[in-house]
Amino acid sequence: MSLFWWNRRGKLQQLLADPALTLEDLHRAEQEYVPAEDPQPITRETVEWMAQAWPQSADFVPLRLAELFEGLELDHDDTYVLAMVSALGERYETNIREFMLRHDHDLRENVFWRIFEVEGGGEVSLANVDKFSREEAGWQASVLTLVHEGTLDRARVLRCCLEALTRDFSSYRAGWFSRMWTAL
Repeated sequence: MSLFWWNRRGKLQQLLADPALTLEDLHRAEQEYVPAEDPQPITRETVEWMAQAWPQSADFVPLRLAELFEGLELDHDDTYVLAMVSALGERYETNIREFMLRHDHDLRENVFWRIFEVEGGGEVSLANVDKFSREEAGWQASVLTLVHEGTLDRARVLRCCLEALTRDFSSYRAGWFSRMWTAL
């Protein structure tokens, strides 16, 4: 799998600073940094690993770009949703998560809303990712930003938070939805 190796050099932040950046541009830029013989092809096992371990980086982004531009086909099941929770953003930066949710309509409308239905566990849950990320780089910060700019519907986020609280999630993980509701 082609990871964001180039982000370690600040390339990703340079790209995201360009307001005209598109998903296609991001994919082209990422492809410039893929090794000639990529030793880690994206497979179902890649998604399963991301759903169980928190890489603290945006490793989900190349996977999603491969779906959009390279014909990769993956089931968008609970495991996929947890992989997105785990690796759509980074521990210290939220720009890529917000960029992807702004620009990838299908990801936003057909996968994002499922974060309110899938509890997670172990290292991967909204509560855990936010607990161990910088406050401004967590999922809550991203959702608040996207609501305030109008990308996400505030009423729908509020409703989904309340619905999540009826799902009998553990108190630790349910706390994320309660805090999100209060923040809105």
